[in-house]
Amino acid sequence: MAVVTGFYRTCVIDGVLEHSPAEYVRRTRVSNESPTLGLSHLQFEALLSAARNSANPFDFALVVMLGMLSLRIFEACNTDITDIGEEHGHRVLRVVGKGAKIVLIPLPPAVGRCIDRAVA
Repeated sequence: MAVVTGFYRTCVIDGVLEHSPAEYVRRTRVSNESPTLGLSHLQFEALLSAARNSANPFDFALVVMLGMLSLRIFEACNTDITDIGEEHGHRVLRVVGKGAKIVLIPLPPAVGRCIDRAVA
């Protein structure tokens, strides 16, 4: 919600809108502490299954990269086929992370096959 209100605030500042439609929207307070660290094993399996059955071959590759390589969404979406290489006899994925930090992540064979299928 903060993104939406920030967008409309910028529109008002730039003179695109006279007033923000989100100005009086009440936002619920959300704690910074989350009781959930991520998906459970069964939830992740269900997500993998749904992505595998998707008509879009990239869905499965994206879910595998997020779940099995622990990539952030922007890291996964910014990767390109040219980012796959080899280091010391292992396939690796070159990822640009937070702060433009470059990291080489070893590709498990199952992840490599999944990416290869999506690229083909």
